[in-house]
Amino acid sequence: MLQTLKVSVSDLAMGMFVSGLDRPWLGTPFYTQGFLLESDDDLRQVRELCNFVYIDTRKSRYITPKIARQGQVGRNRIPLDAIFTGRNLTPYRDANDWKDEHPRAKAALDKLVVDISDIYDQAAVRGKIDAVRIKKVASPLIDSISRNPDACLWLGRLKQHDEYSYHHSISTTIWAIALGRQLGMQRHDLRSLAVGGMLMDVGKLLVDPELLRAERTLTPEEMREVRHHVAHGVHLVKKSGIQNQDVLDMVGFHHERWDGSGYPRGLSGDNIPPLPASRRLSMPTTP
Repeated sequence: MLQTLKVSVSDLAMGMFVSGLDRPWLGTPFYTQGFLLESDDDLRQVRELCNFVYIDTRKSRYITPKIARQGQVGRNRIPLDAIFTGRNLTPYRDANDWKDEHPRAKAALDKLVVDISDIYDQAAVRGKIDAVRIKKVASPLIDSISRNPDACLWLGRLKQHDEYSYHHSISTTIWAIALGRQLGMQRHDLRSLAVGGMLMDVGKLLVDPELLRAERTLTPEEMREVRHHVAHGVHLVKKSGIQNQDVLDMVGFHHERWDGSGYPRGLSGDNIPPLPASRRLSMPTTP
């Protein structure tokens, strides 16, 4: 069971293991998701970049008394098998080191970039997604991350593309598979995470591109149109014959937030489905 604590950067000390940031890992100078604070330079970088981080107490070599007390009064942690009911979670072991996996990861990621761009282009023309192809293109990436996630995570950080939606979907897919691997999910669940990550923003194909590129503050009506990409996405995925509930949940609820400030349902806390095969929630639908 994970033992993570939210910690202000002013309370950090060497020997603590940073497992999460207050911002996405992509776009930061950190190579991998999670690292041990071992130098003054490590502390400086984190404090310059973040306001708070998450500390894994299991992997930390040192925890200050203040942070230890914080952990004692924190909320009860829910075991993973209680969150992912009915799923067989089995820890992975690295099959390759970073050097050996790097060329395979690069080949998988380069092909995925081409495939995702083509799939989105075809969906814009045909009004539906090639469900067979989207599942097939995920396999090389799942294989690479299953063997060793670090190579794909590193390449994903460096990859630069012209279209934000493609880049974002690829980054999301990499991190989703890596998280599933870390949780010990089986291959069919990793495939669901991959497909869901690739399709989360597919509904933006039906939103005015000028609104998506706007650098000004959108009007309330324009913001409603942009937010409607969630319902558009669910509609496109279902129209394409994809009935995988985990994929539908990722597309339909990826903008919900823990504090209830997200959309379209304003769900909060544990009401937001992780991958709820046993807990069905109605999907947002287009009129």
